[in-house]
Amino acid sequence: MDHPMEQDRSLRIRERAYALWERDGRPDGQQERHWREAEAAILTEQSGLAPDARLAEAIARHITEETPRPRRTPRVAGGARQRSHA
Repeated sequence: MDHPMEQDRSLRIRERAYALWERDGRPDGQQERHWREAEAAILTEQSGLAPDARLAEAIARHITEETPRPRRTPRVAGGARQRSHA
C-alpha cells in the first residue's frame, strides 16, 4: 500500500492536471504533458523554491515544452548522405 503522503501528492497532481486540462480547453492527447506540468508544479511548491503557484506552473511549462528535433539529411543507396545542391 502507498504511504498516505504519497497518496495525497498523487491526488494533488491529478487534480492540478485536470485543472490544467480544463484551462487549455480540454484537448485530446495531452494527458502526459498536463501530468508532467502538474507534477513539476506540485514538487516545486513542496520544495519551497517557488511559493507562487503561477510561477511554478510557468516553470513546469518551460520544462515540459517539446523542442523540435533537428532535421536529418536523407540517405541515398549505400548509406551515404545526400548532399543538397542549393
